[in-house]
Amino acid sequence: MSGVICAFRKRALQEAGWWSARTITDDIDVTWRVQVAGWRVVYEPNAIVWILMPETLTGLWKQRLRWTEGGAQMMIDFFWQMITLRAPTLLPTYLNNLLATVWAYIMTFSLGVGLLWSVGLGPPGLLEGFQLIPEWWGLTLTITYLAQALVSHLLERRYEPTMLRSLYWMIRYPLAFWMISTATTVVALPRAILRPRKATWTSPDRGLR
Repeated sequence: MSGVICAFRKRALQEAGWWSARTITDDIDVTWRVQVAGWRVVYEPNAIVWILMPETLTGLWKQRLRWTEGGAQMMIDFFWQMITLRAPTLLPTYLNNLLATVWAYIMTFSLGVGLLWSVGLGPPGLLEGFQLIPEWWGLTLTITYLAQALVSHLLERRYEPTMLRSLYWMIRYPLAFWMISTATTVVALPRAILRPRKATWTSPDRGLR
């Protein structure tokens, strides 16, 4: 659930062990522990709230890195519960996070190999003839992003009727988001494994001067 707005039953939090001092994304952690404890988390579409978002690249990087590191901590902390099927409904989400992490490292490796070959430094026999981006990817991604934007408009038009005016940027946003997510994932996983656990963090840029 989103930490921007949420509500819990006191008994659910008590049975889940309240908030943890070992994670930097308490909203993710407590949502998982509540469900592992046997409670259900539901989405309320009529709950509307506004949020301050980073307006600088540095602020966005710090925010996404913290979120990604918290997600990696979640994968580590809930590994045993997942393999023992303590909360089977969470398994698809867990696997999605796991595969996204693997995908980020594969993309980073592919980019490195592609760059080596592009400057003629590729080791002989190592993925010879490797093509970083297949020719059909551009059109496929454009169609995918356009479909996402249109679905988003259908879902949100009640709140933002002028959303389609930003269609040009909306279909390019996922590419930038994926690039940032890939970079933060590669950086965050070692931090989640090696850094001492502490639940304190400094709020990044929130658009306020």
